[in-house]
Amino acid sequence: MLKGDGRMKHTPKILVLGGIVMDLIFDVPEWPVLRKAVQASRFVMQPGGKGLNQAIAAARLGADVSVISAIGQDHLGDLLLEELEKNGVDYQLVDRSSAADTDICGVVILNSEPGFIGGKMASQTVDARLVNRAESFIKSVDVIMATGEVPLSAVEAAFSIARKYKVTTVLNPAPPERLKNNILSLTDYIVPNEWEASIVAGTEPGGFLSTERIARKLRQAKVGNVIITTGDLGSRALIEGADEIRSFKAFDIEAVDTTGASDAFCSALAVALAQSKNIDDAVTIASAAGALSCMRFGAATSMPDKNMVNDFLKLKGSEAKLN
Repeated sequence: MLKGDGRMKHTPKILVLGGIVMDLIFDVPEWPVLRKAVQASRFVMQPGGKGLNQAIAAARLGADVSVISAIGQDHLGDLLLEELEKNGVDYQLVDRSSAADTDICGVVILNSEPGFIGGKMASQTVDARLVNRAESFIKSVDVIMATGEVPLSAVEAAFSIARKYKVTTVLNPAPPERLKNNILSLTDYIVPNEWEASIVAGTEPGGFLSTERIARKLRQAKVGNVIITTGDLGSRALIEGADEIRSFKAFDIEAVDTTGASDAFCSALAVALAQSKNIDDAVTIASAAGALSCMRFGAATSMPDKNMVNDFLKLKGSEAKLN
């Protein structure tokens, strides 16, 4: 459900509900195991969290972006707000908690594939009361995106307000947990990877073909549209009003770090939907953004801008593009 129609020309307005985190990133030659030290070949500390990544990505793609989240009253929080401001993201709805420190996340990368060690703190103070105070803001946006980093009570509150004002909802359920139908039924687009989808739907992953069973189970829970990403296999989608599973190929690239791929994908999808793109173009644009993020190290730092996405699509022979 999108406001307006295909003639909409205004700058897309996106609201992101998710975590703002300081990432501690290690490139390693092998996975750490019990009682064995592994020496990193590279270490960097940089802003992250899916909420921050998606907000920055959407801003770079041309949207007017705000974020709802919480951070601590500490130096890491100061650095994260500086990063949001540098990227043109409005953070007036970010609460500075006196009860908890800013979230951190250890990211361990082996052969371009990441593993994560989460430290959820301030993000867990985001609740329905904080969201409800933003009702007048929520009703003014085109799309609200939410992640699994904040309590589900906050997601449900935000999506309930969005449904009231016919604002499109996009849920990236990561980190994943099994979701109740009251949240799923408020979700216009759910965008998990295959593993996340299996947990959200309460099923066990069974390879690429299992995405069809998972997608149909999510649709039975009244999700509007299900888009399941499957890495270099592309994505599969069950679109509202259709019975057939759609398959979208991934772009052929040389990946160096896949950490930010899902955030780039979700943000580009949200911006494309806010620009009233059809689902084929929206997923193609999202796939291009995800591919581009894999070609650079980091998460927030790897998010591509609109010109990069459009140039990449043109190079690949696609007519899809962002306005």
